[in-house]
Amino acid sequence: MTLFKKTALLITGSAIALAPVAATAAQSVANARATSASSKASQLEGNSGWIVGALGLAAGIAAMIIIFSDDDEDEPVSP
Repeated sequence: MTLFKKTALLITGSAIALAPVAATAAQSVANARATSASSKASQLEGNSGWIVGALGLAAGIAAMIIIFSDDDEDEPVSP
């Protein structure tokens, strides 16, 4: 495997392994936040988690395309 492939696999594997940890940490931070009353209603309500998921899916697909598009017909360097 080339260095690029190894790096792509390392990044993908670590992202898969660390996603549950980040989700758990985000929940505990959300529960620890102080709240205050506001006179105006926020218009930024809603769940934007699908955006993060879509970006992750696009990054994964792009990584797979890059990995599989390599023709593996490199010429040897040494004689």
